[in-house]
Amino acid sequence: MCAKERKVTKEPQDETTQGAKKKGPMHEMRMANVRASFWDNGDWCSVTFSRLYLPKDKEKGWDSTPSLRRTDMGNLALLAHKAEAWMEQWMASRIDTDSNSVVASE
Repeated sequence: MCAKERKVTKEPQDETTQGAKKKGPMHEMRMANVRASFWDNGDWCSVTFSRLYLPKDKEKGWDSTPSLRRTDMGNLALLAHKAEAWMEQWMASRIDTDSNSVVASE
């Protein structure tokens, strides 16, 4: 039997994070109900995967969880492959941009 889904509660904010705006992902991709979110970390980027689901209280809309099910593994594999290709293109564009700025400044 599968355990009931629970909504993940947010950790309480401390004084340093209260009022600070969270920056969202720079890019997202989806394969069925599995989502890849890409985060800009300056010179590199990272990716997180999550599963989208519709909670019992459907009025709130879609929610997400980092927990994936066995049935999500195929979509996760395909999405991970596409995510790797996207990250390589992103890195290449960053290198091209850096190369152009060096040439322009000479």
